[in-house]
Amino acid sequence: MATYVELKGYKNGENQWGCHNGTPKSSLETIAKELNMSKRNLQRALRIERNLTDSMKELLDTGEITK
Repeated sequence: MATYVELKGYKNGENQWGCHNGTPKSSLETIAKELNMSKRNLQRALRIERNLTDSMKELLDTGEITK
């Protein structure tokens, strides 16, 4: 999820009004709608994902543990 958000041009700590490679950044509201979730739930998921260790991220990626 964090990768998708970064690909859409939004990074942690930045605002939505800058540009990324010449294209306007997507707001968290827009990205949340694309993912069919609320902005608040997206913020929570991103905060959790950013605080995971690499080994925990790997376990999530391989499906050994789920969200």
